[in-house]
Amino acid sequence: MQEKRQRKQRPSYVCLECRSRKLKCDKARPYCNRCKKDGKVCAYESENASQITIPDDSSNHTLKLSTSFTDISTDGNSNIDSGSTLTFHSHNLGNTVFDLEYFKHKNITIDIRLDLLKPRDTYVTYGSTTYYDMPLSCHSMIQHDPYKRVLCAFLHGSTMADLQYRLNGISNDTVYSNELLGNQLSPLSFIETVIAKWVEKSNNYVTNQLPLDYFNTLYTIEDTMHPNLLSSIKTLLREVELILVDKQQINLLLKNFYENIYPFFPLIDIPSFERKISEILVEIPGNRYEIKVFNSNIRPKLETLVIFLLILSISLRSDSLLTKKSDDTKNNSSETAKQFVIFSQKLLSLLNGFKFTNENILCCMLLIFISEYLDPENGATHSMHNDILTLKCVTELANTLGLFQDPSYFTRFQNNPAFEESFFIFRRRLWISLQSLRLLIITQDAGSTCRDYEQLKCFMLDHRDDYLSKNFMKGFRHASDFDRRLFNVQKNKYEFHINLVRLMNSLAPINNGTSLADVLENIERLNDFMSQKFPYSDLVNGHASEKEYVDMHFRGAKVDINSVEFVENLTVNLIGLSSLMSTYSLLAAHFEMKSAKDWGSYKELYDMFSIECIRKYLQLARIILDYLNGKLASRIKEEFEYSLNKLVIFTMVKIWLIQMGFCMRLSFKSEFRKLQQQNKRLTSNNDEKKVSDLLVTSVMDNLRNQIELLTNSASDKLGSTYFSCQQAVLMLRYLLYMIDNNVLSSTVTGFWNGATVKSQSFDRIIDKIGMKWGITPRYDDIINDYLMNSDVLQSLDMALLEGVEYLFGNAKLNQREATPFSNKNVFSFNDQDMLNALLESNFDLFANIIDDSLGELPNL
Repeated sequence: MQEKRQRKQRPSYVCLECRSRKLKCDKARPYCNRCKKDGKVCAYESENASQITIPDDSSNHTLKLSTSFTDISTDGNSNIDSGSTLTFHSHNLGNTVFDLEYFKHKNITIDIRLDLLKPRDTYVTYGSTTYYDMPLSCHSMIQHDPYKRVLCAFLHGSTMADLQYRLNGISNDTVYSNELLGNQLSPLSFIETVIAKWVEKSNNYVTNQLPLDYFNTLYTIEDTMHPNLLSSIKTLLREVELILVDKQQINLLLKNFYENIYPFFPLIDIPSFERKISEILVEIPGNRYEIKVFNSNIRPKLETLVIFLLILSISLRSDSLLTKKSDDTKNNSSETAKQFVIFSQKLLSLLNGFKFTNENILCCMLLIFISEYLDPENGATHSMHNDILTLKCVTELANTLGLFQDPSYFTRFQNNPAFEESFFIFRRRLWISLQSLRLLIITQDAGSTCRDYEQLKCFMLDHRDDYLSKNFMKGFRHASDFDRRLFNVQKNKYEFHINLVRLMNSLAPINNGTSLADVLENIERLNDFMSQKFPYSDLVNGHASEKEYVDMHFRGAKVDINSVEFVENLTVNLIGLSSLMSTYSLLAAHFEMKSAKDWGSYKELYDMFSIECIRKYLQLARIILDYLNGKLASRIKEEFEYSLNKLVIFTMVKIWLIQMGFCMRLSFKSEFRKLQQQNKRLTSNNDEKKVSDLLVTSVMDNLRNQIELLTNSASDKLGSTYFSCQQAVLMLRYLLYMIDNNVLSSTVTGFWNGATVKSQSFDRIIDKIGMKWGITPRYDDIINDYLMNSDVLQSLDMALLEGVEYLFGNAKLNQREATPFSNKNVFSFNDQDMLNALLESNFDLFANIIDDSLGELPNL
């Protein structure tokens, strides 16, 4: 019997799939015809290799059998050992594009209605804040996916619990101990620098609150106004003059704005703006300016002053200027920019723009929004509900002004000599710039409506022609050469916006559910448009095109129009791929739940949308790494990065969410397999199970390295300048720490189990976490029934894992050597002095986080 065990086994010439199903196999290599027809992974045993090879059409990748699988591998009767191998051929998932032709060819029914979006997953409340979020916002995407929801609620809850432990220790003068996490570090140990920055910003917000006497004034700004109001305005203008920089600096700041920011937010007509500021700025000795507005036409002059101050603020914060200054100068510039915004808000409040509506007021509001959006000190890691609400209010003002209609339809303007052609172009500028901001903040998160779609189209049409010709560029025939070139690029982006709104409206209709066929058709239409008008290959292939500078005729400003086109190409690719990635993620999460209940009907759709989601995130990651590592530097001017960086950060956060959701599944899959082994539930002679285990580890390693590569690149490029990036990177380092120590699933479940037992000690935290994330340990079936559900985890089978491994191999994102995190190289507070000193000196502020404003820290 012993001799028989030692004899070398002959390989079977029947493929593993047919053998396991006990079906006749034609033994064709590399793929048998039955597997080809059924779309199965075809695998054959090999005689003499010592590794598993997964070849594809362009490259081979190799997976080595590891001894680390001894605890979860199959039993001694397995045909896989150190002297045998399996060869797998991936041809049905990783290297397949699932377009409409594929669905038709495979006779897959897509004419079905889906209940994708549930109100419970988009409702948020914490502290004094309540809102209904957009369907594809970061918070909603977390809510749609049970694994992401559990993870983010754990991160938030464990941070708050650790904070409460520490505050209790300070107030009771006792030794700190974290009962919920035991020996594991909490996120609080990783984000100490962010906490310190948050405390500083919180205190600044308190001291910089606007005085109440500037709001809800009973008086009106006009040439003859109430003495009290006149006194308030004079006081404000004196304060502005004190902080106004000298003439030379103003010239540099305006030039910087015209060259590096205006091309992407072309709100103003530069010749008209220059003429107007010359009327309110009077040069005085000392190479400085005095502000003159009181002789006549006070209201339009104050509106011009607000626009001027906001442009200075935006330009002061530009990275292209900050990188050339010392730290003290940077701080002074940031503080001056902040003061310009505050004075602008005060003046704008006095102007009462929602009563006295006009184009200048809208321009002021858009510039305030742009200033806050681009601000590197702004800690938002995604589109915040207050920013969305602000932009929606500004949109309503634009609708009140009728900007969605071309001004040529309003004959009263044309018949009045006071309105020049530049005024008509100004209205068009405002509408196009507003839509660019909505594309960045609202549309890509599916916050658009059918009304938005109709208004976008309305602006493009000439209603005087029966054939409804496109009217976009007609309105700029009297603009400068530079503006015509600029708005020709904007035209393509505007059409992209229309296509994206169509997709998002089909994905998230208010009533009647989602039609999968409509969604897939709109996805294909969007992909075709992007490929035609914004091919990413133009950015990365070939040599950089020759620079083409266009003179703007003011302040010596010149703009490289080709580089502007490249930036818009990158912007559209980031927004488009991010939106598609989120769409596929939503569909994958939906069909994961469906396939857990009905495997045969929905598993194929789950595989397809999972693969497409990963494919899009890999494309996005490649683009962002090209940008962060300077591969696009020859085509995109460095000074233009200021207008791009926030979009890059928002996109990275979405990528990280997708990656962490997948990491959670792989971690729980491994945990589930270990439990199966302990319970002796693994069947004998199960070769595919062992290969699946190997793929889980390989995919997890690749995924972990991709996260680290993107995190390190983001930290190197943006971490020291952008507060939002710093927050996200430090939280990602905590997640990498858990992955490297193989405690992701165990720490998450351990926290929720401990919170259930000790719920009385954490009632406030648990209840508020439940309101924000929709999950609590006491009654939620996600924790108890979903994470380790065999019906759910079986969807992550070998066919899908091999397809993912194929994509990872082709993406080639793991070029840098990974450096595992451990307790030794993570900065923890062993003596607690630094963190405790910060908490003690700001005790009331941190206590208020738990008592009332839970959700402000960390910004998840």
